[in-house]
Amino acid sequence: MLSRVAENLYWMSRYVERAENTAGLISVKSNLLLDLPSGIAPGWAPLVDILGLRGDFDSRIKESDERHVLKFLIADRSNTGSILSSLHHARENCRTVRDILPREIWEELNELYLYAQENVNSGRSEE
Repeated sequence: MLSRVAENLYWMSRYVERAENTAGLISVKSNLLLDLPSGIAPGWAPLVDILGLRGDFDSRIKESDERHVLKFLIADRSNTGSILSSLHHARENCRTVRDILPREIWEELNELYLYAQENVNSGRSEE
């Protein structure tokens, strides 16, 4: 295996893992909020800290409410740690070694990225 191919496979998997971990963290936070008694509402800003994105977040976004944090973590293309950005980078790494991989891997990753891109705003309210 060429080192270029190995490197692209490594980064493809890292980006998919990053997207999965970010989605899992958001899911756990959402479920936690459902289980807490009313009146207790811990903020969403700690998710940014956990992912090590505080500097990037603060430099571009002034409010750390739920809407802004979720948009930053899910759909912000300029945030390299967002789910959509991670899937984009994974897809690009996969595309460059497409001729080496089984076709199903490319198709599934491409389908996941396109699905995420098309539905990124469907779960978010505009309040």
